[in-house]
Amino acid sequence: MTDPTSPRPPGAANRPIPTTLEPAMTTRTSAPATGTSTTTDLRVARTFKFGGAKRLQVFMEVFNVPNYSTVLTVNETVGPNWLQPQIIDQPRHFQFGAQFDF
Repeated sequence: MTDPTSPRPPGAANRPIPTTLEPAMTTRTSAPATGTSTTTDLRVARTFKFGGAKRLQVFMEVFNVPNYSTVLTVNETVGPNWLQPQIIDQPRHFQFGAQFDF
C-alpha cells in the first residue's frame, strides 16, 4: 500500500533519489587603502540526476556572508572631505540559479 501524501510515484518507494548536496565556502582577501580586508562567500548546490547524462543543478550563493562594510578607498585630497570613504565593499547579497546539462 502506498502513502497518498508521498511525493514519490508508486513503485519508487525503495529506490533512492539520486541527489547530492555540495556546500562550499570561499574566503577572499584584498588589500584596500585602509588595510587588509577578508570576507567570506558561501555556495550551496544540489544536483538532480535524470536518465543518461542529463542533470539539473540548482544553487544558492551568498556573497559577503558577515556583511562587512569594508572601506576600499578614501579621499586623500586635502579639504573638507579628507579621509572620507569613497568606495565601500558591497553589502551581503544572494544569487540563485540553475544549470541543466544534457
